[in-house]
Amino acid sequence: RLSNEQVVLQDRDSRLRTVSGGLRYVYRSGSYIGYGYKLSRGAYLNHVASSNDTAPVDFDQTEHEMTARWALTGKTSVKGSVSYVSRKHAGAPQRDFSTPLAEVLIRWIPTGKITVDAGLERAFIISQSDYASYAVGSRLSLRPTWNATAQTSVRMQLEYLDQQYRGSP
Repeated sequence: RLSNEQVVLQDRDSRLRTVSGGLRYVYRSGSYIGYGYKLSRGAYLNHVASSNDTAPVDFDQTEHEMTARWALTGKTSVKGSVSYVSRKHAGAPQRDFSTPLAEVLIRWIPTGKITVDAGLERAFIISQSDYASYAVGSRLSLRPTWNATAQTSVRMQLEYLDQQYRGSP
C-alpha cells in the first residue's frame, strides 16, 4: 500500500493485491536459475477528478521474470533478472503499458566483514499524471557494506538514476 499526505494526481494512494509463484533450480555451487509469475489487481484510492481526467481507478498487472545467479568464485557472484511487466487499466486503455525490465548485480566479498554490490537496472515507476502513465529509468548503483560486528553494519549507497516519463494519455 502506498499512501501520500497530500492527494495529487501524480502520486495517488493505491492498493495492490498480488498472487505470485515460481520455480527455481539451485545447483550445488550455489548458482541457480528460476522463473516467477505475478498477477496483481490494484486500485487507485482517493481519486481526484481534473478537467483533463483520464486517470483510471482499477488496473490489472502481470509480470513474468527469469532470474539467475552464478557463483563465479567463492567471493564473487553475478545475479541477473529479465522481466516483462504489463498493466491494463479498466476504462482507460490510453493508460495501459507494457515494458521489459532487467537487472544485473555483481557481489564481491573481499573479506568476511566487507561486501560490495555494483548494479545496473532498468526499472519502472508508476506515474498517474496528466502527462504520463509510467516512467522507465536506468539506474547505476554501488553499495559497499562493512559488518563491524555481528549486530552492527555500516552501509553506503551511491546511485545514479536517469528517468523518462512515458505513456502519455
